[in-house]
Amino acid sequence: MQQAPLWQDWQFWQLVVAAVGALLGFFGGTVVTHSLDRKSGRERERAAAVSLATALHAEISAIRAKAGQIFGVIGQSSGVSVGEFEAGRALGIPKAIIYEANASQLGLLPAEACRAVVDFYGIRAAAEEILNSADGLHRQVLLGWLLQAANSAPQPLMALDLFLKRPQQDYGMIAAEQTADLPVRSIRPVEET
Repeated sequence: MQQAPLWQDWQFWQLVVAAVGALLGFFGGTVVTHSLDRKSGRERERAAAVSLATALHAEISAIRAKAGQIFGVIGQSSGVSVGEFEAGRALGIPKAIIYEANASQLGLLPAEACRAVVDFYGIRAAAEEILNSADGLHRQVLLGWLLQAANSAPQPLMALDLFLKRPQQDYGMIAAEQTADLPVRSIRPVEET
């Protein structure tokens, strides 16, 4: 009996088909697993970005409200007493706790939202420094920075709203009241005789 070459034997081809099938199954499983892992990673990243954006939105809103409140206390009249400056300092601009704790994660946000957030926190830091060192002579500078801190907040808030797919809101601007340089006294009009 003559022996047939190995590749003509049906058991050889059965072994080759099984090996190729196992190899294709392994590679297919690896590709599917990798794809599912990437999708899961993107979902986790998106969830982290949404959580960060929501927390930053809340912190920026709180800072904006407090800057407006301090502006109201110090900007009411031109003759601001030392007590009003101390009240402004006691109110204080909220710390940037969420921003500082998550600065390395800001890249999860879209570039425009990230830039607006970073710009806002820069203004917030300057306003806080001026508030902590201001006195009656620096009142106009302080009022300008408080107003800028409050009025720069809508841009990052709207960018975060857009990212969070929230309806756009009109955050409005805080209007600078014209303050007199001198105290105003009520004087009775001169009566004509």
